[in-house]
Amino acid sequence: MGESEFAAAGDEVLASPVKRVLWPVTYLLAAYFFFKYERSGLRILRRVTLLVLLLGYVAVSILWSGSRAISIVSVGALLGNSLVGLYFGVRYGLREFQRLLGWVYGVIVVATFLARIAIGSQAIDDGFWVGFFGQKNALGANAAIGFLVFVTLAKMGPQHRGLYRTFAALCAVLVFLSGSTTCIVILLVLLFVMIWRGFVQRHGPSTFFQALILVGLALILLVQGGQILSALEGSENFMGRVGLWTALMLMVRDKLLLGYGYGGFWVFGGPAQTMWDALGVDPREALYAHNGYLQVLVDVGLAGVVLLFALLFSAFQRAWAYAKATGDVWPLYFFGFMALHNLTEGTFVARNSIWWLLFVAILVQLRRFASIEVGKTMQAAKVIPDHPDISSSFA
Repeated sequence: MGESEFAAAGDEVLASPVKRVLWPVTYLLAAYFFFKYERSGLRILRRVTLLVLLLGYVAVSILWSGSRAISIVSVGALLGNSLVGLYFGVRYGLREFQRLLGWVYGVIVVATFLARIAIGSQAIDDGFWVGFFGQKNALGANAAIGFLVFVTLAKMGPQHRGLYRTFAALCAVLVFLSGSTTCIVILLVLLFVMIWRGFVQRHGPSTFFQALILVGLALILLVQGGQILSALEGSENFMGRVGLWTALMLMVRDKLLLGYGYGGFWVFGGPAQTMWDALGVDPREALYAHNGYLQVLVDVGLAGVVLLFALLFSAFQRAWAYAKATGDVWPLYFFGFMALHNLTEGTFVARNSIWWLLFVAILVQLRRFASIEVGKTMQAAKVIPDHPDISSSFA
């Protein structure tokens, strides 16, 4: 593959000799540790059928890709990234993994604030904080997830509640300092959901009153949405992305059912070149759809989108059941973040993406929790005799 094809496949895969070695080594280590837990790992794979179907279908899309070399590299990176998520899902339980993420995002928060001292002006890009991430949207997304991690840890871990709340506040500050419009809006939405959930739990308002408030808020957003985005330094067409989305919808009509093959669309001189020329944009500024749902539609067509929505429905269903059983809303909030974040970014079924890795890990952990609960229920049923001795109650 030539240099131009490297960019189409993703700089994180082929841009440097170090990364070309680092990523495959990471995948091999993940494979080793995953299959070290062979019995539990393979058993879990049978229980996350929709995830396996989606990844398998993406892999098969190589067959109809116009750029098979790029699709093979891209699919390999996606499967490797997903394998790391599967390992974390099998190795750790939800609570343990959440505490581990607390350490990770705690280090990220401290390092980001220290970056202003360590690398000076390089931690700022066009007036916005980027820290060591090099891109404001990456910092904004990680800070938003860190906020969710610490808020939910504060609810579940009273011993360090003050510390968790402090880090949650610092994460919220970093979201605003990053200037990422998408992440700022998501943070505000999630804050509203948290406040509203607490209000409903404490006061128990009627369903009609709740519906009235929500309809009123929806009308305000509909009427004042443009002004809100402008105040956040965004724009009414989401920073010019509507033009890109419109062009992509026109292009995808030619291969609506199966798509162009995973990674096969975004190739210099390939299908995307027609769109770039029509829009008059630099290809390096539009190397993906800036919308996770549309990205999947372009890559693997309507069939892939159906599988994605089925997976999301199953994920939310399991997260809701887990929240009702334990009171822990971390998985529910994370899936909500992913659903909103992918309206303007592309992290669903994404190669070498920390967010897709977390999605896979949490999905597997929820499935393991459900299996444990079923096992406990069956064990309890065995303890209760089928035909209790009625006479004993009159003894």
